[in-house]
Amino acid sequence: MKTPFIAVGSLLVILNANTMANPVPHQVTFTCPTTRVIANFGDYIAGYGVSTILGENRPVYFKSLTKNATVPNNLTSYAIAGTLYDSTTSQVICNYNSSIANNKPFSLVYTMTNGSGGVITAQTDSIISIQLPIGIQ
Repeated sequence: MKTPFIAVGSLLVILNANTMANPVPHQVTFTCPTTRVIANFGDYIAGYGVSTILGENRPVYFKSLTKNATVPNNLTSYAIAGTLYDSTTSQVICNYNSSIANNKPFSLVYTMTNGSGGVITAQTDSIISIQLPIGIQ
C-alpha cells in the first residue's frame, strides 16, 4: 500500500509599512432636532436632525430611549441643552431642558451604524462633530 505524499509549504508574507492597519479618520457632524421638529408621541419623543458627512447633509431620526410620561405634549418651552457621544454604543445624544421648572428634561438618541471608537472634535449645545476611524490607508 502506498502512502500519499503530503507537501507542506510555508507562506512568506512581506508587508509594506504603508499597508499596516492605519485607520483613515472621517468627520461626521450631527445637528440636534429643534423643538419645532420634535413631537411627543405618548410612548416616546422623536424628530429629525441632520448628519453631515463629506459635505452632504442627511436627515437622521433621533428618538427617546425611555417612556417620557412626565413630559408634556407641548414642547415649545424646551430648548436643546447639550450634546454627548458615547463611543462604546455609537450613540449621539441630544439633551433638552424646559424653561418651566415642573417640566422634566429628556434626551433624544441617534445610534450610528459602525460609529464606535470615535473622538469628539467639536461640541456645542446643539451640534457635535465626531472623528471616526474608517477604512485603512
